[in-house]
Amino acid sequence: MTETETKNDAAKSTPQTGPDHVRVMCVFATNQCNLACTHCCAPTVTAAKKAVHMKWEDFKRAIDIFMDPKQTPYEGQKVISIQGGETFLVYDLLAKAVEYSERFPLKPIFSIHTNGTLIKPEQIRKFQEHGAEVLVSLDGFKGDNDRFRRFPTSTDKSVWATVMGKLQDLPKEGLGVNMTLRPPTIDGTIDALDAFTEIGIKLINLEPDCYHHWTPDELKSLSAFFDRLADYYVERTEKEGECPFHIGTLHDGLERMAYLKQGKRWWLDCTQLILGADGNFYNCEASNFYDYDTPADFNWEGAAKSFSINHASWGRGVDWAKRQAYMDEADEALGSLTPDIEWQIICPRLYYTMEKNNKLAGAEGKDWQSMVENTHDLSRVYHNGFNKLATRLKDNPSFQKLYIESRTIQGF
Repeated sequence: MTETETKNDAAKSTPQTGPDHVRVMCVFATNQCNLACTHCCAPTVTAAKKAVHMKWEDFKRAIDIFMDPKQTPYEGQKVISIQGGETFLVYDLLAKAVEYSERFPLKPIFSIHTNGTLIKPEQIRKFQEHGAEVLVSLDGFKGDNDRFRRFPTSTDKSVWATVMGKLQDLPKEGLGVNMTLRPPTIDGTIDALDAFTEIGIKLINLEPDCYHHWTPDELKSLSAFFDRLADYYVERTEKEGECPFHIGTLHDGLERMAYLKQGKRWWLDCTQLILGADGNFYNCEASNFYDYDTPADFNWEGAAKSFSINHASWGRGVDWAKRQAYMDEADEALGSLTPDIEWQIICPRLYYTMEKNNKLAGAEGKDWQSMVENTHDLSRVYHNGFNKLATRLKDNPSFQKLYIESRTIQGF
């Protein structure tokens, strides 16, 4: 079948209706990056000739599908999360998408992730005009951050200094920082929080490295860090009369603890629709941890082995039935593990998907079952640590307004 015949055949099909809990479209806009971070699990490239950038035709059609209530029927405000490679390498594409989304009655929230080395004030202002959120990845102070985040052609140039220099001059509304907690760097996290808030950053996410196999001693160190974090955050809140900054990931922790109290496993209903830089929808976020080793304009039937669930611009919509079949397959495998795996920080299907393609990236040679079990232990420390912090401040008016009332979290 030729490409034209395939597209014509696709146009004849009736798009399926997806589940009503899908509310986030995670978009991998490019696989190109200008950094060479040692811990990155994605198969990024630095050379432009090897890069795959999303085409506007695919992005536009994907937004239409995601925002169409007949295909993606979630009734609340949806989120489009932009991932990379480095997203600001395709800034014009993102700006076009943000502007295009203004046409919808309840426009989606854009959350754009970046390493921060390329951003310019006028670009941030452009995104601010449309209510988009920009999250910069910085993993602590200079020594800790630059231990992992590096420029590919220079060992002397500091990523931390480059990004912090830019952050100083950027408008801060809607601007946040993502910090990954790792065993060698957690001791410097509190000092880094001071540095970020001193320049006006009010949104800081704290996420542990889920691709590292944490040892019992490392988990003890992480638990001790959360005790220090609680003391620090409570002291600043009481001294300043309001929460010093918003920990976005604390919302996730509170919501998942509420699920636990109801006897539910939050990850069973996957809320994400995944769009790759090649214009294909995928059945799992981990599908995009693999190389785009097939040309972007291939016949959709052969897309990325078994992980594609249709090409965005070819008229079939999303193959929700194929997506669900994969979810069921993974859930059956996961069901053989520890009964209380609902503690997971990230969806445990991610490890299963990575294992299926023999690319359990960044997991230090562990199999997917051991990674799920280890992440269970890690997430227990993570959730319990946030629970301690939240419990100490649950009656504080500022905490109530920022964390409880804003998301109407039930059961906390």
